Formats: sequence, structure tokens, C-alpha cells
Amino acid sequence: MSEIPAVLIESGLLNNLPTPPAVAMEILRLADDPDSGLDDLATVVERDPALSARLVSMSNSATYARATEVTSVRDAASVLGARTMSLIALSFSLASGLQNSGSTNGLDLDRFWKRSLTVAAIARHLARVKNRSLADEAFLAGLLAHLGRLVMAQKATPAYTNLLSASEGWPATQDEIDLLGYSSVDVSAAAAASWGLPDRVSDSIAEAFSPAAAEPTGSLPTLGELIGLAVVTDASINDPGNNANHEELERRFEAYFGDDEHIFDGVVEEIHEVGDTLDISAPDELNGDDLLTRARNKMFEATMALADVSRVQAEQVDTLERERADLEEAATRDPLTGLANRRALDQAIRAELGRRNRDNVYAPLGAVMIDIDHFKSFNDTYGHAFGDEVLAGTAAALSEVVRRNEMIYRYGGEEFILFMPTVEIDALSPIGERLRKTVEARTFEYEGKTVSVTVSVGVAATTNVHGEQSVTDVISRADELLYDAKSDGRNCVKVAVD
Repeated sequence: MSEIPAVLIESGLLNNLPTPPAVAMEILRLADDPDSGLDDLATVVERDPALSARLVSMSNSATYARATEVTSVRDAASVLGARTMSLIALSFSLASGLQNSGSTNGLDLDRFWKRSLTVAAIARHLARVKNRSLADEAFLAGLLAHLGRLVMAQKATPAYTNLLSASEGWPATQDEIDLLGYSSVDVSAAAAASWGLPDRVSDSIAEAFSPAAAEPTGSLPTLGELIGLAVVTDASINDPGNNANHEELERRFEAYFGDDEHIFDGVVEEIHEVGDTLDISAPDELNGDDLLTRARNKMFEATMALADVSRVQAEQVDTLERERADLEEAATRDPLTGLANRRALDQAIRAELGRRNRDNVYAPLGAVMIDIDHFKSFNDTYGHAFGDEVLAGTAAALSEVVRRNEMIYRYGGEEFILFMPTVEIDALSPIGERLRKTVEARTFEYEGKTVSVTVSVGVAATTNVHGEQSVTDVISRADELLYDAKSDGRNCVKVAVD
């Protein structure tokens, strides 16, 4: 773990840290027990009804969305997996065990939790974009990044209370060091280590606030670099009057992502989603534009500096229209596979229902659910980069064999869906087999080794279409058939017609 400043150890502050909830301690114990499994973890979580409800809610969120609803901790365990479930349960348990209302010696706890929530959600979002294997640890580390502020406020000396007051409850790290010889960041990292959290988590908190985190080390950011960028983004959102925050966000963002301003698409929804799960209010009037305000202002100013006012206004309208189109495209496109996403699927369903009502169409409507067999083994055996290659290659293969009026969408994780606005009942089985055989025929190379991929397929159709619920039922039925195919040995097709 990172080195704890001697002056912090001598202060005695670390001898009086908050005690983690019993459930959190048991989760940590299970993480170190090689003989423990998902059932053991689920049993521990079920002892805490509030934690159980939050885990089930998170399992049903857009982040981990499945076609079938998760209704129990056991179901959540199967959806999330042991590692993800442990880290999320630990995050929620630790958060619930800390003071969460009122104020303490000048620290507004509502503000504290809003900012902790924002850092956690943004860190997880960035990890999913750049380094998916770090997503759950990024959430936990982000949630605890500002923990030291709470600990120091609870045990505040008169001098630190005065600093809280002078800084409107949120002192700069350097001001803390100047006053005490250590900072709240040091306390956050030390607290995480003392609770027995993985060294990777406590070290990433310390790294996030270090000068090194401001400079990229490679194509895949470290956990500390991701947390650092999330902290800078949070500062830009919550302290908009400080221009240095916007400049630092723009500088780091360009270093990691270039000019791809769509990286933050969807993060606002994630912040609200996690806030609802943890009963923490998201920052007021939060919107996606807040996240790159400085960069967009510079673009606007550069545009306004061109030629005469009328020409500038015309160019501005054109630029905004292109940006709107780009944003719309990014919002409906999965960046990894290039396929349309679930938002695009929802739009296609609504458009098709409108067409049917308008043109009196009564043809059968169908859906095909496709899931890569044993996908977790690709990540475990060959690494997540190869897993991403399998996802992208499978998506490309499926796209090659769809008909003109059909489209493949990435439904979530390793699952895809083919939406068929109209379909002939006799064609359902051949369609499923065509998709299955196309993937089966495609191979991937890993360090000179040929790796084969198969998919399980569920095909459903209905001749009775009356509104969105009818389509939802078809998709749910296809998903059930997919799981029947999984249970029946995988690499096969199951078909049903309503």
C-alpha cells in the first residue's frame, strides 16, 4: 500500500477510524477465503435487507440490464458474478455505515455524499469506456476518494474546523498539508487500507490526487488515473466558478481521449441511477454539457472569432446541427462493436409500431436473442482485450447476414438481438440457424492459436401485435428460449411462435 505520512500516524487520527459494518467485514473475509463461493456471498448479503434491495436494484439497472428482471439476491449473484457482487456490496455496505445526514464541524454531509457519488459513478463510467476490467474497483475507490474529509471533520481540531469554515467546507488538499502536514487524501487511503480493502483500491486513491495521475501512462489508464480524472470532472461540475477546474478537465480529457467529446454520454443517467440506489441526491441541475464546459466554450469562442456576424451565425447553426447529429449517433451506437444499442432498438420499435398503425400492417413480428457461449472464459483465459475482440468480431459476423429490413443490436454484455419488423413464420428456424452457423464458422487468433466461438439462439415471433407490450413480450420470450438453448447444451437454436 502507499506510504502513510509519519505525521498522520503520530496524530492518532487513524486509531479512531469508523468501524465498517459487520456485513462489510464478512464480505472482506469471504474475499480472502478461496473456498467461499457465490452462495456464501449471497447468504451474507441477505442478512442485510437494505443492502439486498440495493443490490437487486443495481442488477436491474441499465448498467447491468438483462432481458429478465432480477428479483432476489441469488438472481443478482448470477447476473453480477462473485467479483462484481463483492465490490458493489462492499461499496453499498461501507456507504450505509457512515454518517450520511446533517453536518459535522462545517462539513455539509449532503454535499459530501453528492460529490462522492459523482466521483464513483464517473470513475466507473470512464473505466467501462477505457478499461472495463477496472469498472467495479473504480466505483469503490471513487466512492471512498473523499472519505478522509468526513473522518477529519468528525475528529476535527479547532484549527481544521477554522480551515473548513474558511474554505466553505471543502479545503484544498495543499491547504490541509500546509496546516497539518497531511491531507484528507492520505486519510482516505489509510482508512481503506486499515479496513482491509485491496491494496489496489487504497493505492489508487493516493495516486488519484498525485501529479503523476495528471499525465497518461499508456493507452489503458491505471485505476488511479481514472479516479483522478473523475475527481477533476467532479470539481468542474461542483465548483464551476473556478476556471482552473475546467482547464484541468480539458487538459486531462484531451490527453486520455483526444477530441472524442462523446465519452461522457450516458454518465449523467448513471449518476442519478446510483444516487437513487443509495438514496443520495445527485447534484442539482446536472447535465452532460457541464462535463466539458470549458472545451465547448473554447469551441464557441473560436467560431465567433470568424468573419462577420452573419457568416459566424450561419456557421454556428451548421456546427450545432452537425454536433446534434453526432450526439444522436453516439447516443444510439455501441462504441465497442459499432452496433446500434438498446436506445436505438427502443426507437426502432416505436417507429415500427407507428408504421403498423399508419399503414395497417398485420404481418408477424419477431426477435432473435443471441448470446456468446462461455464468454467469461474468453476474458478469464485470454484477457479482456481478446474478449472485446470476440465481441466486435461476433457483431461483425452477425451484421453480414441480416436481411435489408432487419438490424442487429447490442443488447448488453455478450448478448445481441435481431429485431425483425416483419417475418415469415416458416423462416424463423432458418434465420436462427443462419446466425448460429455464421458465428460458428468465424475463428479468432490468439498468439498463434485458433479460437472458435459459438452462440446460443432464441427465436420468437407473434402474429398479435398491439402496442409496445406485445414487442416486449416477444423479446422476453426470445430471451427465455435463449436460456433454454443454453440449458440444452449451447450452440443451438430454440424457436417459438405466439
